[in-house]
Amino acid sequence: MIRKKISLSLLLAFLSQVLFAQVNFTITYEDMPAPAKAIEVRVYQNFSKIRSTAKGDFGSRDFSLMGEGEPTSMDYYVEDDPYFTEANMILARKTSKNFVKGFVYFYSSVLAFHGDAVYEAGIGVPEQSYPLTSFTGNAADHLDIPEQHSILEGPKKIIEFPMQEGSNWSSESRRTVNFNLTVEAYGLKNVPAQHVWTVYREEKITGYGKIRVYHPDGPSEYYEVLKSEIKEYAVDSFYIGGKPAPDALLKAFGAVQGQKINIENKVNFYRKGHFNFLLCLYFGEKDFDDEAKMIYADMDVDMPEK
Repeated sequence: MIRKKISLSLLLAFLSQVLFAQVNFTITYEDMPAPAKAIEVRVYQNFSKIRSTAKGDFGSRDFSLMGEGEPTSMDYYVEDDPYFTEANMILARKTSKNFVKGFVYFYSSVLAFHGDAVYEAGIGVPEQSYPLTSFTGNAADHLDIPEQHSILEGPKKIIEFPMQEGSNWSSESRRTVNFNLTVEAYGLKNVPAQHVWTVYREEKITGYGKIRVYHPDGPSEYYEVLKSEIKEYAVDSFYIGGKPAPDALLKAFGAVQGQKINIENKVNFYRKGHFNFLLCLYFGEKDFDDEAKMIYADMDVDMPEK
C-alpha cells in the first residue's frame, strides 16, 4: 500500500510538471530572430470554414489537410538605408495603406528589434502617382506622392517579450504621408496635402497547443505554438494646405474625416525559432467567432523524423 501511495504521488508530481511546462511555454527575444530573406507562405481560401481555435490549451490541430494552397512571398527585406539603420531598424516589409476602400498606396513598414519588443518604428514611402478620373470624372486630376521616410514618434508594437499565455500589449501609432493634389473642380493644382493616420493595435496571447501545416514532402512536424488574437485598425484625417480637407471634396472620394478603416482581425500561431507566424487565420472586419476569410501558412517548416 505504501508503494502504491508513493507511486501515485510521483505520477501526480510528474503530471503537474508536464502541465506546468505547457502552460508556461514562453517565447523570448532570442526565440524570434529577424528573417534574413523574404518569407514564403501559402495562401488558402477558407473552404474548410475554419474558425478561431478555442482559448486555453487547445491540444493538437492538423492544418496540413488544407492542401498545398497558393505560394506567395511576404516581401520582407533587410533594411540598408542609413536613415533607418542608424536608428537600429534592420528589417522592412512592403505593404499598403487605403485612402479609401479600393484606393491604396504603397509604403514599407520598417521594423526595430529590441530585447523587450519588436516595433514598426518607421515608414518609407516610394514616389508614386495616381489618376483620379474614376472619382472626379476629369482625366487631368491626379494625386502625386513624393518619396519620403519618417521615424515614428509613437511606434506600433508588434511583439512584446517574453510572450506566454496571458500576455497582452497595445499601441497607438500616428504617421503622416505628404502628397500633392490636383482637382480642377476645386481649384486645386499641385496643392500640398497630408494623409494623417493613427494605427490602434492590441494583441493578447489566449492559448497554447501544437499544430502542423502542409508541405509538399508531407505534413510538417507538430510545433508547440502560442495562439494570439490581434485587433488593428486605422483612423484617418486629411489636410489640404495645412487645413482640414472640406467634407464635399472628401465625399467625392468616398472618405470622411476620422474614418475607421483598414480593420484587420487575425489569429496568429507563433513558434520558437521564427519571427513569422506558423499559421495565420485572417478575419478582416469579421469577429473571431466567425469563419476566417483567408488562411496563411509558413512554408519554412521541418518534416517529422522517420
